[in-house]
Amino acid sequence: HLTMGNVIGDEDITHELSHLLSEPVESCTWRECAIENTEHWMEATQAISQAISELHWNTSALLALKLLFSKLPPVRVRMVPIHRYGYKDGISYLMLHHQSLKTEDFTLVDFLNDTKDNKELERRIKILVLGYCLGLITAKPQQQAVKNKNSKAGIAARILRRIRGM
Repeated sequence: HLTMGNVIGDEDITHELSHLLSEPVESCTWRECAIENTEHWMEATQAISQAISELHWNTSALLALKLLFSKLPPVRVRMVPIHRYGYKDGISYLMLHHQSLKTEDFTLVDFLNDTKDNKELERRIKILVLGYCLGLITAKPQQQAVKNKNSKAGIAARILRRIRGM
C-alpha cells in the first residue's frame, strides 16, 4: 500500500517488505484496491530500512548475493547519516564509505571478501541492499581516455568537454 511516496501501514508492512526481500522475485503484478485506513503511514525509506534490518537470508542466498555484488562495476558511495533512515547498523555503512574513499575504482569485492563469518557477511550484504534500494550506492561513470593530450586539437577538445560538462 503506497500513496504519494509513503508506505501506508506500520509493522505489518515492514514484515511484508522483509519477506519480499528475503526471496527471489520472479514476477510482480499491480493491484489497485481501495485503502481504508490511511491514519498510519511511514516514509518509504524508513519502511525499507526497518524491513532490511529484520531480514535474514540463508547461507545459499547470502553466497548468491555475494557473487552478484562482486560482479558489479566500480561504484560510488554517498555519505549520509544512515541512522536518519532508522537503520541501526551505521558502522558497517561507514566502513563501506571509508573503504570506497581509499580506492579510486572501488568495487564491492574487497568489502565482501573481508568477512570472517556468515553473520558479518549478512550485515555487509544488508548494507549493500539498503544502499542500492535508497540510491546511496551508484555505478561510477566510466572516464574516457583523453587522446592527443599534447596537440592543439586535444587541448580544444578538452576545453569543449569541460564546457559541455558544466
